[in-house]
Amino acid sequence: MVSPEVSYIVSVPNIHTRRDELTMTIMQSTPEAFVWVAIDVAKDRHEALIEAPGWRSRKRVRVQNAAGDFRAFAEFLHSLRFPVRIGFEPTSNYHRALAYFLHSQGFE
Repeated sequence: MVSPEVSYIVSVPNIHTRRDELTMTIMQSTPEAFVWVAIDVAKDRHEALIEAPGWRSRKRVRVQNAAGDFRAFAEFLHSLRFPVRIGFEPTSNYHRALAYFLHSQGFE
């Protein structure tokens, strides 16, 4: 999915005249907001740290290495209504089941 970007112009003061004149513009882009998910993988359970736009603090979520927990976790992430970016800190091959499941649910 290609994310839309918001562009804006920044006014830079003219250092030669010491006046705030619009002498140069810089085009900058700000990507849309994302939900960031960091998952620490283990054999029996995974610990996720989630940061979403508008939240005052990050949230911790424990996901058991079971299909029911995977489905509940995916439903929770879909309910946040922002694009989700997920990163794993894998241990052995224990990340594969969750990574495959989340990918099959449309997450990157």
